[in-house]
Amino acid sequence: MIESIQIKDVASFNNDGAILNNLKETNFIYGANGSGKTSVSRIIANNEYYPESSITWKNNIAIKALVYNKDFISKNYTVDKDLKGIFTLGEENDTIIKDIDGKSKEIAAINEQIIVNNQIIEKFTNKKKSDETKFEESCWKLKIDHDGYFQNAFEGFRNSKQKFKEKCKLENSNSKTLKELDQLKKEADIVFNKNIEMVQDITNINVDSIDSYEKNTILVTKIIGKEDIPIAGLISKLNNSDWVKKGLPYINENNNLCPFCQRPLQEDFKQHIEEYFDETYQRQLNQVSEFRKDYFDFMTKLLNHINAIVISNNQYLDTQLMKTEFELIQSIFERNKLLIDNKVNEPSLVINIESIKLHLTTIKNSIDVTKEKIRGHNYKVVNRKKEESKLISEVWRLIAEINRKNFEEYSKNDIEFQKTIDGVSRTLSENEKKILILKSEINELENQITSIIPSLNAINKLLKGFDFTNFKLSESEKKGFYKIIRENGEEAKDTLSEGETNFISFLYFYYLINGSFTNEDITVNKIVVFDDPVSSLDSNVLFIVSTLIKRIIEEVHKKENLKQVFVLTHNVYFHNKVTQKYNKEKSSFKIIKKDENISRILDFDCNPIRTSYELLWQEVKDYINSGSKSTTILNVLRRIIENYFNILGGYKMNLQNEFEPEELIIYDSLISILHENSHTFEDPLFIESNDDKIDKYLKVFEKIFDKTGHIGHYNMMMKKQSTNQDL
Repeated sequence: MIESIQIKDVASFNNDGAILNNLKETNFIYGANGSGKTSVSRIIANNEYYPESSITWKNNIAIKALVYNKDFISKNYTVDKDLKGIFTLGEENDTIIKDIDGKSKEIAAINEQIIVNNQIIEKFTNKKKSDETKFEESCWKLKIDHDGYFQNAFEGFRNSKQKFKEKCKLENSNSKTLKELDQLKKEADIVFNKNIEMVQDITNINVDSIDSYEKNTILVTKIIGKEDIPIAGLISKLNNSDWVKKGLPYINENNNLCPFCQRPLQEDFKQHIEEYFDETYQRQLNQVSEFRKDYFDFMTKLLNHINAIVISNNQYLDTQLMKTEFELIQSIFERNKLLIDNKVNEPSLVINIESIKLHLTTIKNSIDVTKEKIRGHNYKVVNRKKEESKLISEVWRLIAEINRKNFEEYSKNDIEFQKTIDGVSRTLSENEKKILILKSEINELENQITSIIPSLNAINKLLKGFDFTNFKLSESEKKGFYKIIRENGEEAKDTLSEGETNFISFLYFYYLINGSFTNEDITVNKIVVFDDPVSSLDSNVLFIVSTLIKRIIEEVHKKENLKQVFVLTHNVYFHNKVTQKYNKEKSSFKIIKKDENISRILDFDCNPIRTSYELLWQEVKDYINSGSKSTTILNVLRRIIENYFNILGGYKMNLQNEFEPEELIIYDSLISILHENSHTFEDPLFIESNDDKIDKYLKVFEKIFDKTGHIGHYNMMMKKQSTNQDL
């Protein structure tokens, strides 16, 4: 059964389109000629010819559609061709018919199972899609979060959620070593930067070179004179060798007087003093001086070296650490300089200078780390292509790891959903195979008892019953076809009137509903569409057609293989005939209207069509209430006046003295139809008006009823309150 029809870009249905929805077993669609009814029937008949329009079938199961419209008549009723025979089931073998009926019921039961199968498949397919979308969004969020650093790694996947998701799935098998995000960012700055250059290496320091200075024994050597000299004991006792050494130059300058107490010195005193400060003493003094010079030079160069490294601002160097250690070493050096200077001035002092080796070791270790990073950096620059490929793989390894929980949940659900879908799909396939087998069995049974004769006899019986005796159907010489003949046997197809042609075409279609052009598909489910089946038929035939269509509607409500009926018409009388005693719960009502050459569809809860006269008044009310434009409103007003005052009332109108000059022109225009010899609702007088003052016509229209004493009828039709007696 059809649930809805989307109509777009067909005839007067524009690109915005219109929707026939809330469709039921029986659907009555009213619309004027040219409003778009035939477009609806053609879409149902051949939806593939109208790609912009679509049909939504209940449970996604399409049903065979039989459509009676102009196309059906032109296709099946041609002068140069016989009519195809209509196969129906014969009644002579009740056992076979019951067997067919039983198998048809089996097919119906299996179809119910298929509906459930499809619903389950659709449910889990939707779950699968929803979970796929959820996982896709989680992957895309990772892309957004990390795109700023890893654009190059994501190249080829950055502009498609679907591609990025599939790459994430693939990378869950990535076995690269997992690296931290910050590390990968730093590597990306190098590898993905096409303008980055080599980094200058830095020279390390020799930590052990400080040992020769800090462990020099001269610093802890107490430098004194020769100990076997007579005066040595006194100097040693007084521990004033440095004091004596400083006073020695003054002996010669002081006429052999003691430079300290000014007493005369013994003749050998100066000799003993000079012997005390022998070559060993002098050599040790020289060692101290040399040590001072070498140590000061070494430390100055060392500090300059460290300072040069600090101010190089190497991107891989821990500059702050280097600055701190540099300042500490500099401070220690200043303290050691004082100690060494004291040793020079007082050679007998024993000093221990402060060690900088620990600080040098810290610096060396930091430089080692820096040099390693520089080597890595320069290697990546030199081997950019190779490193780029490696880094891309490492980035995806990290992305996969971050997304692992989402992937595992997605994979688990996907497997479960697919398992259910596959299982139900197997059941569905088995059910479809069962139906094919049953249909094949039904076809074999139908072949045993199908014939085109029952349809021929039924059509001829109906023609005779309704007094169509001047023609009938007969078997054609061509097997499986009918021909139309006169009572004398002459072929009559090319001499039938339009009304006769339309009637025989309708009967032909009517019996096709319960039959088929082949001896197969007689019992398959069908929907039937009647598009204006009473055009060019007289009132007697119109009654017959209405009666037959009502029988078809009854079949639909009995839940036979006829599942849905559409009746489209512009004829009010016919519409009211076929809608008599309609089932409200199983019927829908639509009106197709065309405004400014654009068709639109209106839905109604009950039958909105009563008489064509009421429809004319409804047009007036619609115009006033909605303010919509209508190119035929003046024609509507004229037809109401004609219908009421001429045909129904036989009223001779003479109101020229009742209107002002401007109104009189409008009055004359409105009653002009009374002189056009047109007295039926089927003769529209389409007169377009370019006058933008339609309101004046409406006022004169109302005044006509007022001046003639029929304002009550006007108020009744316009649903206004009135104290006058309605006509």
